[in-house]
Amino acid sequence: MKKIASFIENNHLRIFSLLLFFSLLPIVISQGKSYITIHDNLDSEIPMRVVLARSGTMFADQGEIEQIMNGLPRNTMPSGMNVVMVLFWLFPPLTAYIINYILVHVIAFVGMYLLLRVHVIKEDNLITSGVAFCFSFLPFYTIYGLSIAGLPLLLYAILNVRNQKKIIAGYLLIQFFPFYSSLVYVGIFILIALGIWLMIDLFRKKPVRGFLIAILLLGVSYGFVEHSLILSQLEPGGFLSHRSEWSSWASKKSVTLTEALELSLSNFSYGQYHAVSLHTYILALLVPVTLIYLLISRRQSRLLIGLLYICTLFSLSMGFANWNGWIPIKERVNLINETQIRFYWLSPVLWYMIFALALDIFLKNKNGISREITVAAISLCLVGQTIYIGILSPEFTDTLTVALDSLTGKQNQIITYDEFYSVDLFENIQADINEPQSSYRTVSIGIHPGIAQYNGFYTLDSYQNNYALENKEVFRKVISAELEKSPNWEYYFDSWGNRCYIFSEELDSYLIPKNESHPIHHLELDSAALRDLAKGKDIYVFSAVEILNFEENQMEFLDYYENSESPWGIYLYKITAD
Repeated sequence: MKKIASFIENNHLRIFSLLLFFSLLPIVISQGKSYITIHDNLDSEIPMRVVLARSGTMFADQGEIEQIMNGLPRNTMPSGMNVVMVLFWLFPPLTAYIINYILVHVIAFVGMYLLLRVHVIKEDNLITSGVAFCFSFLPFYTIYGLSIAGLPLLLYAILNVRNQKKIIAGYLLIQFFPFYSSLVYVGIFILIALGIWLMIDLFRKKPVRGFLIAILLLGVSYGFVEHSLILSQLEPGGFLSHRSEWSSWASKKSVTLTEALELSLSNFSYGQYHAVSLHTYILALLVPVTLIYLLISRRQSRLLIGLLYICTLFSLSMGFANWNGWIPIKERVNLINETQIRFYWLSPVLWYMIFALALDIFLKNKNGISREITVAAISLCLVGQTIYIGILSPEFTDTLTVALDSLTGKQNQIITYDEFYSVDLFENIQADINEPQSSYRTVSIGIHPGIAQYNGFYTLDSYQNNYALENKEVFRKVISAELEKSPNWEYYFDSWGNRCYIFSEELDSYLIPKNESHPIHHLELDSAALRDLAKGKDIYVFSAVEILNFEENQMEFLDYYENSESPWGIYLYKITAD
């Protein structure tokens, strides 16, 4: 036991660095045979960056992206100065994704390790490297760069500056962060949180000059990177986003005080899938034991209690974001109505600081338990958390499953990166259309339009978190009859509308593989409105299901496409321009 404990303590950084290396291998080796997260990733974020990288407007502030929604304003797309966007500009899409994937997880490990070693645990031990690995192993939405994974490194730099240590390096790291993260998703809330922290320091009469400069540097850097987006929001009478019509998205489930509290408790207990933390067992098992131990031993950990308090506040901010008490204010202040409160994106780094603090309390206990037993218990906690994260990390586990099944010849229903975009299938469709892709427009039914965008087609439909309200209103005319038949799709589109898709009352999904396909009998589209959107161009319809009444929708059936490598079966229809 002593030898094992001694080996772990003396080689902890090598052990967990090696684990990080092996955790990255499945996707690096499998490449296009990997499972890559579909929701808010393959279906939208990746196609958006692929289109922008190919558009020639990468570093432009104005103009339109003709390939999306017949002219999506450039300033609604990611900044060309963002590191993720630069990678998609420099490399093929999958290569860019994998490079970014590696960078994000490695920086998460390094950042958490430095934060814990210098500012939290303040020792180089098993806990610093073990918790750093657990944090880096989380299934981040890496397409958002360092928005969550880089928070430990940012906090490390800010604390250095605040404590007047390594100031130049701290300022450089702070200045870099906006180039590799999202202002909308996390930057705004970092700046607000830091502003509150600064006010607390002022109240306590602490020196704040360096801290203030750090906050200003972070804000100015975000302003530089996202200047086009910011200016578009400030321009009077300018671009009016569809977000201005949001009617408290998700308010069906969280409108009362009781429901808001329930949602807060859920976020506190489980987190949120975009800001994944997988801290449930840390909270349910380790934290209560730690608090009881502190109470019995009459010890204190003000930092641990403070972090739990902040996590509580962040969860309450999410739960009460759609509370009906806010509705009168949201209706009067458009900026609030258009903004999703995302302080909870800051929670993952706090939960893993709590994890480290709780383990450190037991490592330093003086109750007669041998260090070897304590090290073994801490190792079991780290192993347990690693297994829990691994099980709930689809890009890791599903990629391994696909690789193992391919070796044994076993079939599975996991859709890989190559299968999702089915480049060969859509190349066959384009070859049969035999016209320049810019000369016509497409819409998709039962399949994400992002797939068509990735394959170079010009789409009238799209999944966008910011586009013109006018476009939404016109598109609604196209699908108004189907929305009237389906209250669920009607609420989904009218109250949110990021998925500007052709919905059918007969379909309960917008992604239908060929083995689940069933025909639509009574599709009702406003073909005239669809032609208006296309502005005189022919329209090709990519449908994952057969449309039996296609003639009633002024469509011409052309052909059916499938192959053994693709999960999709595409019925191709044409609506000729008048």
